[in-house]
Parts: sequence; C-alpha cells; structure tokens
Amino acid sequence: MKKTFLILLVSTFWINMVAQDTDSSVVQIQPTIIIMPQTKSGENALTLYESDPSKWQAVIDRIKYALQKRHFEPIDLQDQIEQVKRDNSLTSLADAKINVAEAIYASARADFIIKCRIDIHKETDGAISVSVSMDCIEASSRKSKATFPMKTSPSFKNPNIGFIVDRLLKENNAVESFINDIDKAFKRIIKNGKEITFEIFLQTESQFKLTDEVGDDYETIKDLLVVWIKKNAYKNISKPLQSNGNKSLRYSINIPLRDEYGNNYDINDFQKSLEIALAKICTKQLGSRVSRPHGTWIEGTLQIPMP
Repeated sequence: MKKTFLILLVSTFWINMVAQDTDSSVVQIQPTIIIMPQTKSGENALTLYESDPSKWQAVIDRIKYALQKRHFEPIDLQDQIEQVKRDNSLTSLADAKINVAEAIYASARADFIIKCRIDIHKETDGAISVSVSMDCIEASSRKSKATFPMKTSPSFKNPNIGFIVDRLLKENNAVESFINDIDKAFKRIIKNGKEITFEIFLQTESQFKLTDEVGDDYETIKDLLVVWIKKNAYKNISKPLQSNGNKSLRYSINIPLRDEYGNNYDINDFQKSLEIALAKICTKQLGSRVSRPHGTWIEGTLQIPMP
C-alpha cells in the first residue's frame, strides 16, 4: 500500500535593502513558510490533514525545523486553514467549492512555493519506508528555481516517520544544498525583480477589441498596452507569450520588490496600475470615461477582461 503526499512550502520574504538596483546592496532576508500537504493520487490532502493532523504533523514539523535552522520562519498551516474556512463560511474543507490551496497562497502572499513530495511505502510485513523530494517554485511565475532530488529511506518496522524524514534531509547535507540554491535564486530576484504573467482577454460582452485604433496615430489598444508594458517593466525585462491571436494579449513582466518609497511592492499594486492603464487607453479610444476592469489571479496568472 502506498500513499503519496505533496507538501507545499509557501515562502514569503521580508527584505531590508539599502539599494535595490546595485550589486552591492545589503540584504537581510527573513523568510516565512507555510507547509501544505497535497496528494498525488487525487485525494484532497488538506482534507486528510484536517481530519487527522497529528498523523502528518511529525513530518511537517521535521521539515519546518530543518528550514527554521536556516532562518526560514514558518506560518502555521492550521491558522491559514481556519482563516480560509472563516472567509468562505466553511465548517470543513470537505465542503469547499473553491481551490483551497490557491486560497491559502493568496492569504500567505507567497514569494516561493516549495513542493515537497513525501511517499510513504507500506510493505506487506508492516515495514515502512519514506521517500522525499522538493521543488522550489517562484510563486509569481510558477517557475522552478531549486530542486531537492528524491531520497528514499530503508524500510523500518514501527518507525518514527518524522525521524526518518529528518535523516533524509540531512543526508550528505542535501537540505543545505537545496537552501543554498534557494538563496541564490532569491538574490537573482532581488537584482532583477520577480516575474509575473498576465493575460488581457476578450469576453463576449467586451465593448473594445485589442485591434481598435486609438487617436490619430493609427496605434491600436494592443500597441499602446505594449508601450506601457515596456515602460513599466523592471530593468526592461518583459517578453510576449503565446496569445490567442487578437483575442488576447499575454506577457511576462518583471516587477520590483520595493516601490519608490522603500515599501514592499505588492503584485496587487501592479494589477491596479495595469487595470487603470487599460481603462485610460479605452477611454481615449471612446472619447468618454470607461470603468476600470477588474482581473483575477488564476494559478499564478493575472487575467484581466477587456472592458
């Protein structure tokens, strides 16, 4: 019998920077982490965790401890679950009609998601072995930044699963190498900004098209959006992504970690700026005020409907 669990470690970083644009910046990083189990088999692991948290708490605690020693500061998973339940008037996660994992990501305001897969293998004689692997993903772009290759323990009878996981993390300093790779990835993000993906798309009720011309220069709404993107991309880092012809505009763009006043730059601030820019372009095309559209984040992509 084999049960497979994915554990997502969601990391939010608080950064103190002397100067974000220089390589000599002094950076102090204090990450916080939330660990979220998911099953590979299709079962809802968060529901399983809610129904029997003590069974998996030993595993989660070992991973939390390994990361705490390296200055990661975990967020309590149970607190986040309770918050999502309150926000959505749920008595149990089994009743949820929403994507609970995505709701927790939004609540935790993550910079990184570390997917930790834990396979618990039960032999016919009752012996148990454990396999562990991890993948660090930038939450904003959903791109992999560091990996912890799969490691498997010998089989034990009546084992302490948490102890086995701890041994696997420490074996050949594997977790040290993994955390070092995360640090390197985050330093690159500090230097170049974090990448986000967005899509502006037509819907049935849209009044405007991306190909509509604006003003007397024969530039289209799409042309002016691209100008805005290039002007607002941090360190001029942006690139077009495959779109659905003239029915959508998809782009990857880097945004800074800090705003001009030294405050953390929230992705919601970028969303607001892009929505306002789109509304102003459409207002110019129509000649009268157009209401600002409101986008939603779906699995790491900002999706904004055309007005």
